[in-house]
Amino acid sequence: LALCSMGLLSYVERVMECTGIGRLISAYRVDDGAHTKSEMCAGLLSELPHRQAVFVGDRRHDRSAAADNGIGFVGCTYGFVPAEVADAPVTAAEPGELYERILEAFSRL
Repeated sequence: LALCSMGLLSYVERVMECTGIGRLISAYRVDDGAHTKSEMCAGLLSELPHRQAVFVGDRRHDRSAAADNGIGFVGCTYGFVPAEVADAPVTAAEPGELYERILEAFSRL
């Protein structure tokens, strides 16, 4: 897994620590004020050995980053701004749906 966030480094590291997800993350990018979400995503993709990927997000910037990088997208309608991703081809209404929705997004690649 990789993480691409516009959050501050201290916030992202704290979330990874508190949730335990940090042990699953092999690479991450956070807002440095110099790169767009699409550029951050491209940087992550260049570091990872996989040819296909799915971006899971709750903002229009997440959806754009996926489209700009030619990868799948799952819109999280339980997230920060659900209206921004509600019309995505693949959406998840709760975290428990993510596994199935990610598989669905991969099947559309």
